Amino acid sequence: MVLWLELKNENFELIEKIGARFSIICAIITNNIVFMNFFQKTTVKIVLIIFAVFVAGAIWYSPFLFKGYLPDAVNDQLVLARNLQKTAKYSMYNDKGVLLSSSDIASSGEPSAIGNKLTAGLYSKILSYTGQININSFMHISLIINSLTLLVFAFLIYYLFGVKIALMFSFVYALLPTNWRTVYALGNYEFALLFLSLFFLLFLIGKDRKYSAIYFIFSGLFLVAAILAKEAFLMALPIIFVYLFIKKKYKILICTFVPIIISMSIFYLPGFLKGDNIYKGLILKTTTEDKFDYSLAGHLYPDYYTFRFDREDFLEQYKNTKKGSEGFIKSLMVKKAADNIGADRLSLWGRFVVGSYLLTTHIARFFSLEDIGGAFIFLLGLLGFVYLKGCNLFLRNLLVWWIGGSISLFSYAALAGRNHLMDFGFAIGLFVTFGIVYLLEMLDSNFNWEGGKKLAANILIILLFGYGLLTTNHVVWGRAYDSNILRVHAYADIIKQKKIKEGDVVAMSIRSDESMTFNILTNQSLIIFRPETMEKIIKQGKTKEVFDFFGIKHIMGYSPELSEKIIKNSDASIISTDDIKITQPKTSSGKSFFMNLVK
Repeated sequence: MVLWLELKNENFELIEKIGARFSIICAIITNNIVFMNFFQKTTVKIVLIIFAVFVAGAIWYSPFLFKGYLPDAVNDQLVLARNLQKTAKYSMYNDKGVLLSSSDIASSGEPSAIGNKLTAGLYSKILSYTGQININSFMHISLIINSLTLLVFAFLIYYLFGVKIALMFSFVYALLPTNWRTVYALGNYEFALLFLSLFFLLFLIGKDRKYSAIYFIFSGLFLVAAILAKEAFLMALPIIFVYLFIKKKYKILICTFVPIIISMSIFYLPGFLKGDNIYKGLILKTTTEDKFDYSLAGHLYPDYYTFRFDREDFLEQYKNTKKGSEGFIKSLMVKKAADNIGADRLSLWGRFVVGSYLLTTHIARFFSLEDIGGAFIFLLGLLGFVYLKGCNLFLRNLLVWWIGGSISLFSYAALAGRNHLMDFGFAIGLFVTFGIVYLLEMLDSNFNWEGGKKLAANILIILLFGYGLLTTNHVVWGRAYDSNILRVHAYADIIKQKKIKEGDVVAMSIRSDESMTFNILTNQSLIIFRPETMEKIIKQGKTKEVFDFFGIKHIMGYSPELSEKIIKNSDASIISTDDIKITQPKTSSGKSFFMNLVK
């Protein structure tokens, strides 16, 4: 087996060069007061903000442009969006757990209980206009939407704190690793963050407007839209409500939450109560029913066959596992996954222990090099937290309540271990921005810098900050692209070459999220069977029976030895084994042009 995953350092070095140029521009713009009247014009300020966001978008796009493919699997919302656009059905699987091609959705697709339906709905509308259903088009859509999100946030900061802070914020927001990586999480946060930015914009500027109630009403509606696009933002509702109540902001609370309650009652609660949403099962612990998306069950069960037919044996083995036999932390995570899908029940003490561990992991991510940029960036955020008190206490406290309350609810109520830092990208970027401002002001006052010395020192500090984040991102992207996703692309190419019928079910040994990428690339029906499950059914002499039940006609991605065993015991054919050549795809034609432009 030949794996060629060598990273081309020059590509990532170019990212650093682009970012360095960007940091120089931002440093000059944000600190040079010599330009006087010219830069005092509102039009010029707006143009500068738009330009900064454009450069940020170019930086975000550069890894994809240079490498020619995404480093990660796509989200299930993109599969749902494609199927919704082609068949008008919100569906991915049939009742046997087969991830269907779009041509089979209309006849045998089961309604999906996956949440975040607004994301799939909006993507389907975009696809109906563009007609392009491929990963490249999804990437471009994500880039545009995330750039619009940054633009809204930047204009909000401009309104609250001025153009210098807005430009610096754009620079910081763009280079924070968690925000940059979020752009590549296709089908995940794009629309939700855009709606969240509009919520903050209207919510924060409404206080200063004559008809403030209108602003608060629409801010509430945009928060609902953010929740419908990404249900993780449900956690924000009780936090914001309690904060406004404690602060006795009754007018804001009423004007914001009345439309929220009405909208959620119309667009969210009916489906939730009917069971059309996996979060009902997550909360009420009723997700072990047969008619259930494997998307959540996959957090515990290795494949759909085990979930559907070997659930009792699997759970018995799980329950008989001696406490701590696989390591304390790992055993906690297994128990968490079982509780999340209703396969087991944690005691009150067990829930506290698991929740406390999850809370520590959430907090630790604020120090993470690959998420935030390291401890120094966190310390800058703390400085910004202190400095922001004197600039906008209401906003500072709101953001702290939002972050602290959300991660507490994620930990103890939802038992969610997934990284949620991208939920707070705006808050983190703002705190770090003001941390830099605070640091620059302290240095200026202590060293009595004036004129050219002040400008030079400030530029140097900002350059060092930018270089540090770019170096971090260099490492982050290097690791991201050293992934297994190219194997999925290689499998997809083989499928296309052999022209397998879309309706023919292929059994594969890949992760659940990788199956989404494979389905988008090929529009091929498939089902996940782990190698250990295949070995089990072969040993039981049930291979042909199982394959007939699921309609499996081909196998792909198993070892040559296991593949031979499978076809001897079934009527399936081998498309390919896991012994395949994996190569880097050809980079886009715009790469050389872009590189020459930057140089």
